[in-house]
Amino acid sequence: MATSIAINDTISQVVTDVVEMHAATLLQERYFGSSEMDIFDSRSLLIDYDSGDRKAGAFLREGYANGDTTTFFSQTVVPPRIGVSDNIDTVSNNKDRMMFEQLSKMQKNGIRPTRADAFNALLRLKAARCGDRVMRSIERLCVMALKENAIQFTYDTSPTDSTAVTCDVQFYDPSLAANPQCISPSVAWGSNGATPYDDVCAAILAVKRHGGRAEDLLLSDDAWEYLRADMAAKNLLDNQIHYTLIANGKDRDGLFPEIMDYVEVVGDIIFNGHRLKVIVYSHGYEAADGTFNSFLGNGFACVLAPNCGRTLCGAVSKVNPQAVVDYNVDAVACLTGKLIGTRHVSTETDDVSVRVESVPLPIPRRIWGWCSIDCLKAW
Repeated sequence: MATSIAINDTISQVVTDVVEMHAATLLQERYFGSSEMDIFDSRSLLIDYDSGDRKAGAFLREGYANGDTTTFFSQTVVPPRIGVSDNIDTVSNNKDRMMFEQLSKMQKNGIRPTRADAFNALLRLKAARCGDRVMRSIERLCVMALKENAIQFTYDTSPTDSTAVTCDVQFYDPSLAANPQCISPSVAWGSNGATPYDDVCAAILAVKRHGGRAEDLLLSDDAWEYLRADMAAKNLLDNQIHYTLIANGKDRDGLFPEIMDYVEVVGDIIFNGHRLKVIVYSHGYEAADGTFNSFLGNGFACVLAPNCGRTLCGAVSKVNPQAVVDYNVDAVACLTGKLIGTRHVSTETDDVSVRVESVPLPIPRRIWGWCSIDCLKAW
């Protein structure tokens, strides 16, 4: 499903543009979706869910048994902020040439736009690309949640301030020494004696024994190769796997709202009687040094189910210059949404820029929503 960015004018704070994007974001679409209930009107988010109480009521002749549930996680969190901007220099000849290229494209479609139309088309294009970068960063956070059962890292406050800020949100009991929702195989995958098929079976049982749902097996490219080789050695490929047939590349077995690149739905595999949809995800991002990094990295395997998590989104505050001349206008506007776009005009440099930001936090809907396998690490 296409993601929309509402671009707000920094002078009047009214919506002026809506930009549609079609970025491939498997984890956000299938596992960590956002609804209106996940959009907060403050920068801080309140995370509160219980331990998934599964006890039955006691049979008593009289009186009442204690029915309290234990709160597993409750914390006020300030999520990490992602901010991307791009500008148009109205004086630069190069930028003018780009604008007129946009203008010519619209003329070919039988439209006679003005120079302003071409300018706004270019600005929307830049906003969409900024939004795609933000979505890729959110995808990285989703992977971190699946791998670590936590969001833990440090980042700089701004390009000019190197003061480190720590984001530390843990989704399991902090008294535990390690993440309980991660299995380390006895032998690292790809090594002699490794048992990927049996390790997946163990992860399935771990999820189900804790009341979770095991429907998908999400794999990196190399993890799928290790699993496939192990199944071939055990003569399981022919009788344990049901391949998904994709007609003309237009059907993904009803898994996704639209076609996503870099997503391979292999089919259904039976793991000791448990049926999982096997999905291989090879999409990634370009790092600052120009190298390509896959989102899942190497040796990623996770047993999970659709909608096992959600992405909470905090709000951002923007100063409204209109309040200088109009006292009836709020001096600071609170903008909410998953992707928040603003248009900024500089009268000093004649630059026009579009800025897209997000304050996201992927979290599980309940404990044991998934179980990851640290494929390349043996205990």
